[in-house]
Amino acid sequence: MNCYWSTRFTHDGALHFLGTTQQYGSVVIRRNVDGGHTWSHLVSPETGALFAGGYCHESPNYHCAPVPVTIHKGRIFKAYEVCCPCVWGTGFQACVISAPVNCDLLDAANWAMSNKIAFDPA
Repeated sequence: MNCYWSTRFTHDGALHFLGTTQQYGSVVIRRNVDGGHTWSHLVSPETGALFAGGYCHESPNYHCAPVPVTIHKGRIFKAYEVCCPCVWGTGFQACVISAPVNCDLLDAANWAMSNKIAFDPA
């Protein structure tokens, strides 16, 4: 629930889902430490609500796919798109989010978002 188009990965002995709340929504991460039975709850920016999306199709609205999470030079990375304006095929702006590997991944304060690159039909 509230984890759409997510990537599953393990880190520091825990299972994580990193994705969005819905097709065009907020960026979220959830953690599990008991073999997949229970998951962390998205209550606040300190508990996995990383980047807030707008209401319905109001910007920003995040979009992603279940692509790999990459660890490089001490940081965890995943690609996203921001739909601004939310028009399929033309409103997408590519970006990457990242956090240090040695931090609490559920705390939004530990995550950064790159600059956004707009879709160029040419």
